[in-house]
Amino acid sequence: MTSGDASSRRERNKARTRQAIKSAVLDLALERDIGTVTAEEIAEHAGISRRTFFNYYAGLDAVLVEATLEPMHAVAERFLQRPAEEDPLAAMVAALEGPAPVELARWSVALCRESTQGTEVYARMWQLHTAWLRGVLQDRLGAASVDPLYVAGLAGAVMSVFAAAQATWLTRTGGRLDEASLEDLSHDVCSALQHARDGWRAPPLSARTTADRR
Repeated sequence: MTSGDASSRRERNKARTRQAIKSAVLDLALERDIGTVTAEEIAEHAGISRRTFFNYYAGLDAVLVEATLEPMHAVAERFLQRPAEEDPLAAMVAALEGPAPVELARWSVALCRESTQGTEVYARMWQLHTAWLRGVLQDRLGAASVDPLYVAGLAGAVMSVFAAAQATWLTRTGGRLDEASLEDLSHDVCSALQHARDGWRAPPLSARTTADRR
């Protein structure tokens, strides 16, 4: 076996361990509030030692941030590739077309409980997600030429819009993960972003879609 083969095998093993940890956290979060999950439980569920867990992640919030952002990387790439003249919210709507990533929906089910949202780990995850989104917006808008307050305000607004859409979707669908439900999640996020673009003027009831009224 060459050194390159050994290195490649080590990288695959590391990737499998990271995935086992993220899957363990998701399984536990689907069972109960994420704030009650311990490193020992994650390690046991993933089939690794507590020490190995901390070799890969600084803590639970680091796992959550990586796992929940992974499904959004493809969306971020589509967002960054939208025409430069398109306003950010319109570009987001276009980038979100199609069913929502199933992993994003699963994490939405796991983390959308009201009791979970009151935990410290959820607050840290929210802060890190917002910081990530600010970075994506700066990449699109040009960090040197845009008002930092605009970027920070837009990132915060989009995060709140996304959370509201998640909660609406979960209440309506019960967290189903079939294709129709994933389409609904994407639709709810896009509709909420469009409301923001329209200045939150309430549309007439007759103009709302079937999905809005479910």
